[in-house]
Amino acid sequence: MRCRGRAIIAEIEVTPSKTRRDFLRIGTALAALSVPFVAGGALAATAPTTGSNTTGWPRYEWPIPWVPATAAAIDVVEVPVGGMNVADKGDPSKLLLLVAPPEPITGAVCARSLRYRGVVMIGAAFRKVGGGQKVAPSGASLPGGHVFQISFDGRVDRGGAVPFVYLASIRYWAEDSWWGDFLQVGTQRTPNDANQARWCDVYLQKILVGRGHYGWTAPGDDFAPHSDFIQANLGGIRSLNVADCDIAWGYQTFFARPDADQRAYPDGVFDFRRVMTRALPPSTAVYGGDGRRAIRFLTMTSSGADVASGNYYAHRASQFHVVTQPGTAQSLSRHFSASGLRSRIRGSTLTWDTAKAANRRWPVWTGEIRTGEPAAPFVTRGETGTAWRVTGALALQRLAGVTATASARRR
Repeated sequence: MRCRGRAIIAEIEVTPSKTRRDFLRIGTALAALSVPFVAGGALAATAPTTGSNTTGWPRYEWPIPWVPATAAAIDVVEVPVGGMNVADKGDPSKLLLLVAPPEPITGAVCARSLRYRGVVMIGAAFRKVGGGQKVAPSGASLPGGHVFQISFDGRVDRGGAVPFVYLASIRYWAEDSWWGDFLQVGTQRTPNDANQARWCDVYLQKILVGRGHYGWTAPGDDFAPHSDFIQANLGGIRSLNVADCDIAWGYQTFFARPDADQRAYPDGVFDFRRVMTRALPPSTAVYGGDGRRAIRFLTMTSSGADVASGNYYAHRASQFHVVTQPGTAQSLSRHFSASGLRSRIRGSTLTWDTAKAANRRWPVWTGEIRTGEPAAPFVTRGETGTAWRVTGALALQRLAGVTATASARRR
């Protein structure tokens, strides 16, 4: 990303199938932005921080993979309401903590080519306002833009440690934004994917999306408004771990598989636990006509050849629920892309026959998809948003159950 005049212009990296590079105007709110970096910031957390998964805190399925015991090894960045843009920052011995403001964020949060070992944001609210315009199938020019862009420098040696992204207790509402990815992520690939050991793990927990984005191909074969909740188009990822989320989306929800000319991480796993993904209602403002378009909840594989060769991620689903648009004529299986796999529908459940390559430990799919609401919500509004902001190094250490060093305790 770079500044031009009164606006930030974001150069969006795309998958090889997205053959052109698109420039998205995020808006003047980011103009001349200087984001403060505070090593070991000692702000108190808004909510009680007595340790992970303890009384008063939402229960997170997975703990933060690593939190330094020294506060000076945690760089704290306070995200402005209008969004932020940082690049080429950090040190492999440090963690980046993104701190949301007390008010909802209206812009994009971009942190690119990072040298950190990990990035954490816990407790945030977004009411996204679009900054770029794309022509929709209806003929209208609609605002939009991506929400998170987080990537790691793939050349950095982190001493064998795996970089990670950890986002939790986040509430999202597209206020005046119609298209764009929620999270673009990955470790930048090196030639021949020689740096697979440095690809990142991604953790998404307690995320509530009340109104997400629609998606389409804009004129000129422009793929920028192909709106995915998550897309690993900024590089390679080792695993995707999603738990206790409720996501209303209007195009492709989980699209993290490699493109046809890319490689998956060997024996990489996409783990879904208590996930609710629901289709946004039809929109004549976007699509014209009856307002309907095909919606994909999950894209797993590129081709049967990839399944046979082991170029896939093992998908595991435990309590994965979906709600389609009312009156849709599509079969449930049409809401999923699973090339090379045979689907089986039994009543209100969908699964796929086991398919495992000889060179892989696990099959492409384990579990089932259920239609309809779960017996109890997987995530509530009260478990998300700014009430759960972790705003400093000491607060993060306490939440993670890390014993701070003497120097950290003095901060």
